[in-house]
Amino acid sequence: FLVGESMVNLPIPELRFAHDAQREHFGHLRHLPQAVCAAPMRGVLQLTIELIMGITPPAAVPTFRACLHEGLWYCHSGNRRLAAFRLAHRFAPDQFTRLMLPVIAADDAFLKGDANNRQKLTTARNGADCQGRWLFFLETGEAVGLAGPGGSEFGHDLLSLLPLPSAPVPPEPPSAPPEVPEPSPSPVQIAALAAATSKAEPPVPPVPSAALARATSKAEPGR
Repeated sequence: FLVGESMVNLPIPELRFAHDAQREHFGHLRHLPQAVCAAPMRGVLQLTIELIMGITPPAAVPTFRACLHEGLWYCHSGNRRLAAFRLAHRFAPDQFTRLMLPVIAADDAFLKGDANNRQKLTTARNGADCQGRWLFFLETGEAVGLAGPGGSEFGHDLLSLLPLPSAPVPPEPPSAPPEVPEPSPSPVQIAALAAATSKAEPPVPPVPSAALARATSKAEPGR
């Protein structure tokens, strides 16, 4: 998965959340095009819809970082952006498959926090089985990556109604050019052809008059 020493190329489901819970809305992505961001506060669900419908290309979403901890890849920053990509993969898996992300070390600030930073790796609060597989949203209590009591995850009711863009239809192979009928010969061409044919036929040798007389007398009976 590593690309060089500073990047990693991961299948989207294999990148795990570092946080146990998160607020759904964020305001730090306002620099995206105005047509993409009409509301002053964007949210995970809005970004997911924009990704699936092709309004926001994946490259327009600010990148976030990944780190390796105990053999698993975690989101070091950008848990909400990861949630949007996880939902996009959930509903359009052929369109959203992998993420290319910069790699950063899982330092003590990430694992435990320090005087200047709160602990980022808090997924254990969701239980030992979680290990970053799901993330709860504080506004609704629903999770991305985990079905709730009703059998659906965050945003499922709305995202399932989207008219997903169909795959592009491959162009048809070029067809053979139509056959052009040969033009009919003109009267001048027909006359020239007849003249050429008559010249090509060998002349019939003349029959001697004596032979012709004998053949005529034989053909007349009673004489």
